[in-house]
Amino acid sequence: MNSPRRLRKGEVAPQYVPKVRPAEQLMVDALADVQGERILCNSSGRAQFAFALAIARPQSQVTCWFLDVHLRDQAALAPAGVPANLQLVCEPDFPGVEYQTICLVLPKTGEAELTRDLLQQACVRLVDGGTLIATTDMRDDQWLHTEIQRFFPKVTRRPTRKGVTYLAIKTESPKKLKNHDCEFMFRDGERLIRMKSRPGVFAHRKLDVGARTLISVIEPMEKGQIVDLGCGSGGVAVAAALRHPELDVLAVDSNPRAIECTQWAAQENGTSRVQTRLDATGKSLESNSVDVVYANPPYFSNYKIAGIFVETAFRILIPGGRIYIVTKAPAWYVESLPLLFENVTSDLIRGYSIVKATKSMSGKVPAPAPEYEEYRSAKPRRRKPKLYEE
Repeated sequence: MNSPRRLRKGEVAPQYVPKVRPAEQLMVDALADVQGERILCNSSGRAQFAFALAIARPQSQVTCWFLDVHLRDQAALAPAGVPANLQLVCEPDFPGVEYQTICLVLPKTGEAELTRDLLQQACVRLVDGGTLIATTDMRDDQWLHTEIQRFFPKVTRRPTRKGVTYLAIKTESPKKLKNHDCEFMFRDGERLIRMKSRPGVFAHRKLDVGARTLISVIEPMEKGQIVDLGCGSGGVAVAAALRHPELDVLAVDSNPRAIECTQWAAQENGTSRVQTRLDATGKSLESNSVDVVYANPPYFSNYKIAGIFVETAFRILIPGGRIYIVTKAPAWYVESLPLLFENVTSDLIRGYSIVKATKSMSGKVPAPAPEYEEYRSAKPRRRKPKLYEE
């Protein structure tokens, strides 16, 4: 393995520059096509296009919209600071103002229904005669082209080796808006619980089996506080609050739509004990204040997000507090949790593993966190990429 090059005397180490993903780079390449005083964009990374646009168009007001507060916060940490004419927002929907240009980065790994939702919102938010610019890293794309034409009759297609850039002009507002939200119910014992999900929220249109499994192990408690980390549409939090009306329940997620759906479910099911928090790192949660943590960590990010969940749980739990984690891959948790917790167990339920652990009564100082990169799973066999998973 090659060792890193040594710096010469007087040489300054280069600053880390986040990698620009192909679909975002296509948008950067289309910067000359962007016009107007008010411009809205999204990002597949850390708002690289938004920063480039704000610097190139100091007279324009640029808004970069995120559906994950972690990505917004990472973008805000840019070494040179955020330009005065750039606003970074993390909200369930596009801000309710009109724009002359809207730029959507839509990678081929995106969610189909979320893409349809964003295209519809873009058509509503654009002024008459406004421009939509959309990019995808699917080089032979046809699906996105067809979806854009549903709202914009005339579309210019620019294929490149990196992907495709589309330019479209708004000629009229949508005659009929489609509601992409989904209301559904699930049974918990004798009770039917009403839920709502939105595109971009984990397990849209259903309560996933992992959440059902976590609900099945909710502890009977007369008082105390529990936290649902990675609450999604709020199934675990609402079920816990309805089972034990005296409990204080806090639902935490980095996705503002997940928070919105959880708030809707709590109100719809008549419980006022569920509070919500938009948070990606857990830093806003009070230390040594929680009796039980329920967590459904995502599988991506090579366990870095899982590590945040585990370390947050250790900090916020009282001595003797418990954590329950639902996962299909328990090995990392079984090896890592003993660095922080005691009495680590793993039980297989409905094809999922429930990993349980207890914070020691002494509240001992945790050992150093494990190196998450050491737990890489075997890479799956490569397959032909799909354009927008349905």
